[in-house]
Amino acid sequence: MFYKLLQFVVAPLIRFLWVGRVNNINKIPKSGPVILAANHKSYLDFFILASVLRRRVYFLAGEVFFKSNLWKPLMLLTGQIKVDRGNKDKSAVHSQVENILGSNNILGIFPEGTRSRDGKLHKGYNGAVKFAYKYNVSIVPIGIIGAFKVWPPHKKKPNFRKIDINIGDSIIVRNDNFDLETAELMKKIGGLANEKYEE
Repeated sequence: MFYKLLQFVVAPLIRFLWVGRVNNINKIPKSGPVILAANHKSYLDFFILASVLRRRVYFLAGEVFFKSNLWKPLMLLTGQIKVDRGNKDKSAVHSQVENILGSNNILGIFPEGTRSRDGKLHKGYNGAVKFAYKYNVSIVPIGIIGAFKVWPPHKKKPNFRKIDINIGDSIIVRNDNFDLETAELMKKIGGLANEKYEE
């Protein structure tokens, strides 16, 4: 209910203030389970993606968001998935991911694991391709352009410039060589974000 309220009230404002071109939105399935994988340069990345999609997105989010008095209520009320990067036991994360994909929902992942501190595309972790392989769901790569200039990590608040979104063709992970599959995914994300991916 709270998520729907945000989509109705907040999403139009976000689109007005920050969303520029959204290319190939039709490449995101209208139903069924899917994983969205995008580059990550700004706090706005979560909101930008959620604001342009009609379907609900459940993001993997670092533990820092759940420790913040500002972000924690939003994370809990919208059902985001806590990833404690310092805890090797990820069974709770896997359980939630299984439930989300098993319920034909969208899982959002930023493979870099955290926001870029220099505006460049960094090495991706294997989580997205592992989930795609295990649960036999496709990955839709997404390139977000301009978010670093709008709200880089060293700034306390965003400025008002437009952010573009490029959505690519779905990827099916058929190979359990996850390092290779992740590198291929990140190259596709880099191409969509107008960036070169260097492993």
